[in-house]
Amino acid sequence: TFAPSASDFLVNPPLYVGCGMPWFPQPAIAVLDKCGFMVRSNKHVADVSASVQDNVLGCHLLHDVTWKTYQGAATLSDVTLISQAGPCNVSFSVVTSDFSLSLFKQIYVYQGNPAKLEVDIYHEPSSTFVLSGLPIPHQPKLYLKDAGNNVIGLNASQLLTAVLLSNNELSLANGSQALLGTTTINIQQGIALFTNLRVNQVGNFSLRFWFNGTIKVDSLPFQVSVGPIAQIVFSAQPASAIFSELMDPPLKLLLLDRGGNPVGGTPWVKLSSSPYSLSCGDCDASGCYGYAANNDGVVTFTGCKIVTGQPGDLLVRAELAEPSIFGQAFAVTSSVIKVTGLPSRMQLVHDLPLFVAVPTSSFALLPLQPQVQVLDLSSASVAWNEGSVTVSIIKHNVNDTLRLLGTLSVGLLQGIATFTDIGTTGQGSNVSLLFDYNLSSSRAFIAPLLLTNFSFISSFPDSLRISDFESNFTVGVMKNFSVQGEDSSGSAVSLANKDFQFDLQVQNCSACVTFGGFLVTSQLATVANVMIRKSGTWNMTFVISWNGKAVEQTIGPLQIFPGQIDKIVVRNQPSNSTVSVVIEPYPQLSLSDAYGNDVQCTKAYDYSQSILNVNLSSLSVRYFRLNGTLSLKLTCESSQLTLRDLSVNTTGSDFFLVFSIHSDMKVVTAISDLFAVRGRAVDFLPLFSDVNLVWKAGNNHTLEFVAIDSNLHVSYSQNTSMRAYLESDSTFLYTLQEINSSANFAFHNLSVQEVGNFNLSFAILFRGQLSNTKSLLLTVIPGEAQQMIIEQSPSISDNQAGVIFSWQPILTVLDAHGNKITATLTVTVSLDAGAAQYPTSSGLEYNPLLPTLTGNRARTATGRIAFTDLAVNKAGIAYKLFFSSPGLPSASSPLFNVSVGSPDHLKVSRQAFFLVANRPAQFLITTHDKGGNFVPSNISFTISASLALSAFQSSSSIIGGDLKQNIHDGRALFDNIIFKVAGPFFRLVFSCEGLTSDTSRAFAVISSFSSAACSSTNDNTQCGLPEENAMSLVFSSAVQTMVANESFDISSNLTFIDTIGRSQSPDCSDMFYS
Repeated sequence: TFAPSASDFLVNPPLYVGCGMPWFPQPAIAVLDKCGFMVRSNKHVADVSASVQDNVLGCHLLHDVTWKTYQGAATLSDVTLISQAGPCNVSFSVVTSDFSLSLFKQIYVYQGNPAKLEVDIYHEPSSTFVLSGLPIPHQPKLYLKDAGNNVIGLNASQLLTAVLLSNNELSLANGSQALLGTTTINIQQGIALFTNLRVNQVGNFSLRFWFNGTIKVDSLPFQVSVGPIAQIVFSAQPASAIFSELMDPPLKLLLLDRGGNPVGGTPWVKLSSSPYSLSCGDCDASGCYGYAANNDGVVTFTGCKIVTGQPGDLLVRAELAEPSIFGQAFAVTSSVIKVTGLPSRMQLVHDLPLFVAVPTSSFALLPLQPQVQVLDLSSASVAWNEGSVTVSIIKHNVNDTLRLLGTLSVGLLQGIATFTDIGTTGQGSNVSLLFDYNLSSSRAFIAPLLLTNFSFISSFPDSLRISDFESNFTVGVMKNFSVQGEDSSGSAVSLANKDFQFDLQVQNCSACVTFGGFLVTSQLATVANVMIRKSGTWNMTFVISWNGKAVEQTIGPLQIFPGQIDKIVVRNQPSNSTVSVVIEPYPQLSLSDAYGNDVQCTKAYDYSQSILNVNLSSLSVRYFRLNGTLSLKLTCESSQLTLRDLSVNTTGSDFFLVFSIHSDMKVVTAISDLFAVRGRAVDFLPLFSDVNLVWKAGNNHTLEFVAIDSNLHVSYSQNTSMRAYLESDSTFLYTLQEINSSANFAFHNLSVQEVGNFNLSFAILFRGQLSNTKSLLLTVIPGEAQQMIIEQSPSISDNQAGVIFSWQPILTVLDAHGNKITATLTVTVSLDAGAAQYPTSSGLEYNPLLPTLTGNRARTATGRIAFTDLAVNKAGIAYKLFFSSPGLPSASSPLFNVSVGSPDHLKVSRQAFFLVANRPAQFLITTHDKGGNFVPSNISFTISASLALSAFQSSSSIIGGDLKQNIHDGRALFDNIIFKVAGPFFRLVFSCEGLTSDTSRAFAVISSFSSAACSSTNDNTQCGLPEENAMSLVFSSAVQTMVANESFDISSNLTFIDTIGRSQSPDCSDMFYS
């Protein structure tokens, strides 16, 4: 190449960018020589920088960045514009050692991402007087803006939250009640307006507003003052009062604003009472009066009392004696105050038991502690807190050892003296309890309370002694036991003349023991006829209980032996059997005594010489024979007997076994349940109706058969099985099932994966030998659709943009086992461009922005789906096709490429929005393939420009200049088209033989202003700026809808701009327009 002498955009900057947002695509600038080729030599590295021209919208770069070219080009990354919404003129400077050039682009900046919150100064809480508990007069109004100060029109789903700050920290005082109202609101078109915020605290605060948890702003500090009186509350009152006695504590009220803060001032507060008259000093017939003497919102009424009356409940009502600024006389009623006379006597809150059982020597708390209350003359309880009550005993028997211990004197609380730890040692009878009231002053006199005829004696043993028992005996044998009660010192405690309850328990065996009676003498009790029913080693517990107390004694271990043989229990019953086949399960017998215990040999009892006999019987069969061991000698090793070789020689339905033993001069017998003996199974029948089987490939099926003998009776035979197999070489199915107790063969989970017609065979076997075989016709059809297989996909390289693929996709739908389905399905195809890459040569800015798949993208067919007219519009590599159908896994084709096609049509790629009459205008025309991709061809094409006339335009000569251009590298630049007349609506048609023509966007042609000076006249004399600063009028308004018959101010929406879009203000005293 030659030395660098020019520069141009390799990738054009975007026309529209968001404020504070990255540019896409990133612009790239190339250094060119005089022939237009990139200068890639490292000796000619250029410095590229960006800057912004003066702009009334405040447009500027977020930060200055300089790039260096590499291999003749520089990609301008990290370019960010900050501006109000509108056009921004960006200059790109290219500096090398040989030259310095600038490129210009006008970029429109629109709203960016949220960057800050701004509080409307006229809606700051500090701009007005804020009172506690009342809504802030100027409710906060906030704007959500981007970095360029543009209000962002977010919708109502975005939330804004307000919190209260005190000393720049979250206020913890008063918790969540410090800031009330709707603290979280929706943002409407970038504006948030709170409506009912109020602060309940007094002090200096700020409001902090949060958007999305990341963007915040604080309001100006503002002072919250105490509000007017809005409520009265009782801060102190007595729970009870005594006639003619001063109330303690005195009545105290707080005057509060709506936020709960004390309100200064000295308004008069009036007290009234019901049903008693209240006397508080400053009173009249309607009530008593007071005020906050210290100007602190606290009103205290001292010296209040009720003069006379009957005991009852008092309610006091407090209210402002004069209305507040709200026009209300706020009032509050106290809690109930119990009013009584002075205390005059005592009584127990609950009765004490006259008889208390106590231990002989140790300390024991009373089961029920005394509670004494004081009453007035009318027997009403008095909530009296003065003085104390002392308890003592008076003994009338000099031999009594009773002593009273614990806290014997307790004070009154709300008129009740509660003792908690009174107990005794020793014993005593006919004892009196004396309660004395103690008071240092003489304000009240209360007579002592005397309670008589109490007894505190021991009447229950601390332990039991068991005697007269043996350590081993036999089940069912009755024994007697002697029981004696003792206290903790070992002395006998009489059990006579007491209503005792007796219980006898055997460890871990609740129903194992019985006894005949409980006979009590002066010192001893006899438990008669004790009998244990279960053999084993046991501990036995004797329990005596009386008056809520219990004492027990355990003896053991006791060895209890089983009794003699009394029963034969058949543990395993014989089930239906087959002729000459051993009966199973094997009959199993258990020998037990009369109480169900398994017998065992002891020194006193040996049954090893006894014989068990086995016989067969039937209710209907006359001739039969039982084979096997029919007599069995018993042994001491086990009481369990098993017969393992019994069989019957003939068939029958009601056989039973008879077992007998001769033992100790008696015969013990048992019979089994009925059982049947059948002939051997030799054949089988299906337990399903349709023997022509139709299965879906891969599905599991269950088939059941019943075994029959030669007489066609259902027959269960041991060692009988059935085999199932498929008579096919291509598919293997083989399984074996044993006969079950119901004489059935059950085959589960049978399946065939191949489609076709088969013979499914079944064979019955006895002890492995084949007995009978049958076959069923089985038809296997395809299963449900489970997978899509791509048979054919687009060629990896033989594809042109906008031209249908030469190899169209073909898919086959199969079931889970690879069989082609017969159902009709719809398959949809879409383009997967996630990994696609696109050419990086010059002219990409004229290409389609996004790749698109065209053609019929949904096909419906049976089993095999073929697409016919699919094509991709944008050239690129690494495309894939994505196939989907409801209920099926998706499928993706292999990667394929799409190349740029041959020239197909023209496109107006660059033009001005408006032109100036009699000045040259530029139009850039590019060639494109069928898909719209830029084709940088140098084919000898000539493009002609002609005027597309509107209905209201004449056919006179309107345009001139160079109206034909040759194509070079896919581009034709018309740079000398001149419009001779002005007009509001023009379009140009660009055509070329062999290519489809294109029409420009509509544009206006404006007249250039004359250079004559402005004159202060009212005629239509033109005035303005020199021709190089020609002006045009732009009508811009946010109004989208006009109302019929209503005036509309057009002039307020007109703006003068120059030819590069900058706003101007012509210095003219008068101007006319239509």
